[in-house]
Amino acid sequence: AIHQYHVSTNSSRCWRASNTRSFSSTTTARYHSSSPSSSNSIPDEFQKSYRLTGIGKKSAVTLTTTDTGHVIQTDVPKSIGGDDTAPQPVELLLAAWLGCTQATAVFVGRQMEPRILLESLEFDVVAIRDQRG
Repeated sequence: AIHQYHVSTNSSRCWRASNTRSFSSTTTARYHSSSPSSSNSIPDEFQKSYRLTGIGKKSAVTLTTTDTGHVIQTDVPKSIGGDDTAPQPVELLLAAWLGCTQATAVFVGRQMEPRILLESLEFDVVAIRDQRG
């Protein structure tokens, strides 16, 4: 199934993302993604890799290890078979997008001449997705 998310902020800009997911018929699945290879177009001195390890059980996923030592959890609402013990994955996706936007704005502001020191940004995000999957 292809899932499309449409996200807009208070401005007229929109962000769209699509992903394709496939699931095997087995009850246990392993996903492995290796770190970036040196054959990519980013010079080694500018590469930053991230590693997350975790376990998915029923509707919930717990990432037990991140490079920074944080624990991240996701779940889905009870209405669709989850336990509602943590944010939905799409909520974390949107939060990550806002976090990257904030971090990028701070970084760019520091690089400018004269320097711009960003104190805060306010976000109001509305995301709409097709409930049919």
